[in-house]
Amino acid sequence: MKAIEDPDSLADVVQSDWMADGIDAEAEIYAAGFRAWQIVTGVPDDAPYPVQNPKTELAGDDFDFDNDESMRHALPRLFTLIGD
Repeated sequence: MKAIEDPDSLADVVQSDWMADGIDAEAEIYAAGFRAWQIVTGVPDDAPYPVQNPKTELAGDDFDFDNDESMRHALPRLFTLIGD
């Protein structure tokens, strides 16, 4: 739950050598979020995921993941580890 409150806290668990080794764990990150949602809600695996609902509004501040300055500002510790 700490990562939900402070996404930059993921810097505590990221292994910087993953990037050096060319490991791209994007799919695993999505799967972890989906599994966490299932556990918290008790919804089965075949139920629609709320983000797939076009009427669902995302909360929080929006920033450009492709913009280094935005990433550096929003996630400074993670950017230090894995930024370009």
